[in-house]
Amino acid sequence: MSATINARTIDGTVYLSAPDLVALMRGRADEVEALALAMGDELTPEQYETAVAYHTTVGELRERADWIDIAVIDYLSEPHPG
Repeated sequence: MSATINARTIDGTVYLSAPDLVALMRGRADEVEALALAMGDELTPEQYETAVAYHTTVGELRERADWIDIAVIDYLSEPHPG
């Protein structure tokens, strides 16, 4: 996956926007899922372990992306003074 990311730098630290980060996480989840599916059905025990790890990673990446989305929506829906 290649993506163009708009980032800000403050004191040498790169800050990604939440939508960019979520898009990267979901894109990586799609890539890992494709790898797992490409392994096929007849797997050795080692390949099975790898496939399970891939599917676990996909779930975790998507869950974390969802939590970032939820946090941003929650932050934007709350009134903030100032």
